[in-house]
Amino acid sequence: MHAHILPGLDDGARTLEESLAMARELVAQGVRTVVAAPHFMPGVYMPKPEEIWARVAGLQHALNEEGLPLRLAPGAECYLDPELPARLRRGELQTINDTGRYLLVELPMGDYPVFADDVLFELLLSGITPILAHPERNAVLAEHPEKVYDLVRRGVLLQVNAGSLAGLFGTAARSAARLFVRHAWAHFLGSDAHRPGERIAAVSVALNEINSLIGRAGACALAGDRPQAVLEGTECVLPDPDPPVFKPRFSFGRFFGR
Repeated sequence: MHAHILPGLDDGARTLEESLAMARELVAQGVRTVVAAPHFMPGVYMPKPEEIWARVAGLQHALNEEGLPLRLAPGAECYLDPELPARLRRGELQTINDTGRYLLVELPMGDYPVFADDVLFELLLSGITPILAHPERNAVLAEHPEKVYDLVRRGVLLQVNAGSLAGLFGTAARSAARLFVRHAWAHFLGSDAHRPGERIAAVSVALNEINSLIGRAGACALAGDRPQAVLEGTECVLPDPDPPVFKPRFSFGRFFGR
C-alpha cells in the first residue's frame, strides 16, 4: 500500500538498480502488488500525475524484463496542508491507482495541525477517502487514541507501517500500531520502504504480529482484501471500530477514601 520504489522522484529509490533490488526483496516477502507512492510535499517534492504514471510504466517494463512477478499501481504520499483539497480539484495529486477515490495522506510526525480535521473532512465530503500513512508515528495520535477513534468513526482510514509493528521506530510507535490493530482502527499494512533492507524485511514480521493480535483473517484483510478494494476503487469492508479503553488514574484522594 505504500512504497517509495520509483527511482529518482523523492528520497526513496535513487536508481533503477535500487528499485529492482527493492522489488526482489518485496517479492521474496510474498508481496505481489505495490502502490508506488512518492512524496508530494509542496516546495520539496511535487511530482505530477503524468510523471508518476511514466515512471510506473518504465519500472513495470523493467520488472517484466527481469521476470519479477510484481505489479505496480500509481499513487502518492501527499503531505497534509490546507491546499490539499484545492490541489486535488486542480488535478495535481495522484489518487491510488487513479480511481479518484482514495488518497494517501501524510501527517507531520510531531504535531496534529489545527487545520487537519477540516482538510480531512473536506476530502471526505468531496468523495475522496483519505488514508493516513503511518499515523502511529504521529506523536499526538500515538498519545491520544480517542482522537484516532474519532477519525476512524468519521470515515478516515489508516495504514500502519510494518516497521512500526516490528519495532523499527521505537516502543511508542509499536505500542500505538498494536493498539490500532487490536481496536480495528488500522485498515492497511504498508512497508513505507525507501531502500532495500529492514523496512521490507519487516513485512513478514508485521504479518505474524497482526496474526497474533487479530487472527489470520484480520491479517489477510489488512494486507490483501482491503488493498484490493482500494486498487479497484470500490468500498472497503470494514469492521466496527472498538472504542478506546481508558484506565483510571491513581488518586491519593481515592487511596485515602476521599
